[in-house]
Amino acid sequence: MPTGQLGLTTRAAPFIEQARKRGDLYIEQPYELYSAENHAAWQALFSRMQPLWREYANPFFLHGLETLALDPHRIPRLADVNRRLSPLTGFRARAVSGYVPAYIFLDCLRRREFPTTITIRPVSDLAPPSVLPAPEPVGGAHARLHRFVRAYRARCRPPSYIHFAMLPHMIRGYQLSDLVAILGSINIIAAELDR
Repeated sequence: MPTGQLGLTTRAAPFIEQARKRGDLYIEQPYELYSAENHAAWQALFSRMQPLWREYANPFFLHGLETLALDPHRIPRLADVNRRLSPLTGFRARAVSGYVPAYIFLDCLRRREFPTTITIRPVSDLAPPSVLPAPEPVGGAHARLHRFVRAYRARCRPPSYIHFAMLPHMIRGYQLSDLVAILGSINIIAAELDR
């Protein structure tokens, strides 16, 4: 298949491979490189997910999809997604060339950026079960960005907090001398408790 017909197909996109060779993690979305097959794959995946979303998705997910107003027939332009997303949340999608290490991913979230790949699987990989080892814009745009449409605040407790909270129940009936063995068996990291 000639290079021009590959488009931005997962595992077969010269544009992405060149960016990786240069060491470019952050890239632009070269929308003109999407092939007709890329858009057909998007349309097939989008239409396959519609009945599942209507049946199983929660109202926040559905509201997020509605707010993002994704075109069911064409892969979304990240610039269009960002025009809707940024005013509501301050977040924006940012194209990346592939895997993003956790520390960079978390730094992106700190900067209110959501890294997303811009490739899409080939139509030949759409037959269920269609699981791909690499993310694609369907995952980035649908399954994740909708969450940013509505701002949430959550208080998180580190894992060791629950251990200490359960300690009175765990030591009931034991001797004080057993406390050291009990604490050692649950692998508590006490430094987390002051967060």
